[in-house]
Amino acid sequence: MLLASITFRIFLLDLLLEYYGRMLVTNTYLKLKNDFPPYVVKAVYRLIPISFFISIIEILGVSILLPIINILLNPSIVYSNHILFYLYQFLKCNTVNQFFFYLLLGMTLIFILKNIGFFFLSRYQTDLSNKIAGKLLVSQYDIYLKKKYPFH
Repeated sequence: MLLASITFRIFLLDLLLEYYGRMLVTNTYLKLKNDFPPYVVKAVYRLIPISFFISIIEILGVSILLPIINILLNPSIVYSNHILFYLYQFLKCNTVNQFFFYLLLGMTLIFILKNIGFFFLSRYQTDLSNKIAGKLLVSQYDIYLKKKYPFH
């Protein structure tokens, strides 16, 4: 009886989280679409795929650390792990040290690409925020100037 009660409570909690989570995403999307000018929404839509791509590169950079540490601790793992052995053969390595060097080189290139991507993404975000701030400033200034004289 206690287990059924706990299971039912977990089920209700999952339903509530799913409903309110979906509602939160929908409300955020509607606020973004309704409260901001179209050029802001379009710019945000352009930022999403770039951010996603850089996140994938970040995951690759972090995920390559584990095999490198594993090879450093136990070099014979290259021959027992199917993925590492396939990569070892694909790179046509003669020794495990050479394979380790190639993995370090690959990790370094991934981190360099990731940082270059982050640099351009942050630069794009900064330029975008400056453009948005400028357009909002001009539009607010126009509204202020078009008000009747007693307003001033």
